[in-house]
Amino acid sequence: MHAIGRQFDPWPASERALSPRRVHVEAAVVSILATALDLAAGLYINLALNYTKSDAFSRVANAFYVLYSRTPHLAAIGFVWNPLPSLLELLLVPLKALWPPLVTSGVAAVVWSAVFGGLAVYLLVEILAEFHLSPAFRASAGILFALNPLIIFYGANGMTEVMLIATMLGTLLGVLRYLGPGNLATLTAAALWLAVGFSIRYEAAPFGVFVGLALAAALRWRGVPWRRIESALLLLLAPLVYVSGLWLYLNWLIMKNPLFFMDGTYSNAAFSSSGSYQYALLGQLKGHPLDALAFVASMTLLFWPVIPAGLIALGRLLGRLRDGRMLLLFAMSAVPLLQFALLERGLSSGLARYFIYFIPMGVLLVALLVADARTCRRSVLLVLAALALALGDLGTGYAVLTSPILGHGDRSDLLGIVHGRPTPQYVARNQVVTYLNAHPTLTVLTDSAYAYPIIVRVHNPRQLIIDSDADFQSILENPRGRVDAFLVPDIAGGHIPDAVSVAWPGMSSGKVTWVRLIASFRSADMDEELYRILPNAP
Repeated sequence: MHAIGRQFDPWPASERALSPRRVHVEAAVVSILATALDLAAGLYINLALNYTKSDAFSRVANAFYVLYSRTPHLAAIGFVWNPLPSLLELLLVPLKALWPPLVTSGVAAVVWSAVFGGLAVYLLVEILAEFHLSPAFRASAGILFALNPLIIFYGANGMTEVMLIATMLGTLLGVLRYLGPGNLATLTAAALWLAVGFSIRYEAAPFGVFVGLALAAALRWRGVPWRRIESALLLLLAPLVYVSGLWLYLNWLIMKNPLFFMDGTYSNAAFSSSGSYQYALLGQLKGHPLDALAFVASMTLLFWPVIPAGLIALGRLLGRLRDGRMLLLFAMSAVPLLQFALLERGLSSGLARYFIYFIPMGVLLVALLVADARTCRRSVLLVLAALALALGDLGTGYAVLTSPILGHGDRSDLLGIVHGRPTPQYVARNQVVTYLNAHPTLTVLTDSAYAYPIIVRVHNPRQLIIDSDADFQSILENPRGRVDAFLVPDIAGGHIPDAVSVAWPGMSSGKVTWVRLIASFRSADMDEELYRILPNAP
């Protein structure tokens, strides 16, 4: 395998210079500024505006259960979402004793999304250095990428989209450097970034496949023998295969289903079958591949520079200008194309965040086209490219805030944040917290899928029996003398029913005779009902 790096040299000598130390310093400075921006924005919307993204908050809760549930254990982290975000947040959870909002407001997730947001900027600037672009343009492009409204929002709200973007950029950087001087260490770094990416989001798997295909094509175009190409692909994809195989094994070992993360109780497939993704436009895409493809193409309007840059780059690739670097950048389209497959099958909600990957892809394509341009007016071209990226950021903000389709899933939240009045969250569940704190001897069984804001905020989380506890199912089926009450969310149609409602349906309509309603908590987002367990319970 060491022969891979010694026996071919894809780039001419003039392009083989390694990034100087000043590039790393420059990238680090821009990265630190981006991290500070994301963290400041995250703390503002989280603490000042009292806005928390539910998926990010629940990942913090998963980490919390590992240490503070009735039966602390690592498997309490859950098997629906990839584990790395919660594992990282687990490092911050014990610090709640010093600053409770790390857990009670989900700030631990914000910290890590901001860190990865800065890391994404660092890696982007490093890639631009591989394109031999000027320091001023590298810094400008990195800053403009960091200032994109969706990049800021997802770097600040604790979600994993920007975290995955960082690992994708790390993978691209490693492969680009491998295609340059042919250093196996850089290909190994790319392989590790891929594995980290899968530990964050499942979309890293199709991205890895696309990167592998692009690498194979680039090497073949340069006359590398197939045997060495196979060795390079083995090195690139082995960690990804190992990590994904380990995740399958853990799902099988603990949840008794290797595909639990795909078809389990709260998986994407379960939400799809429950009707949670009901959305008029999406219903028109199911079973219509051309319409689904057109929808994915329309989402490029989230960052319009990717459209002209992508068309020019595609034209060059279909012509005689075979550039492995350009083909590699198209690997970032793997995630939107995965959405095409899911939309066509009715398994996606078509949220704007699933197409955020067009933003780094657009920035890199614009940069590479400028780098390859043969013109004596390079400085003018660089200014125009920077202007296009700035207008692309403005286009992102306009698209998300004005279009219900392009801003699906984020529009109402961002409008509320812009006006300083986001929709109140967890109102009923905060009422439950107050009630439980006033009744500390009351033991309550509840499903953490909906009760996570309660579990992390009560004074004594061990008064709650939750679904990650080893005896949860046993107590749910035979509660008499083992628990005082059931806490049940009043879920409207289009949501997966909680575990209590599945085991004992019709509780709110009086069909379960051995419970009595003792308190109800009403709000616009979700109602909660607390039922006392009576002596005639099973």
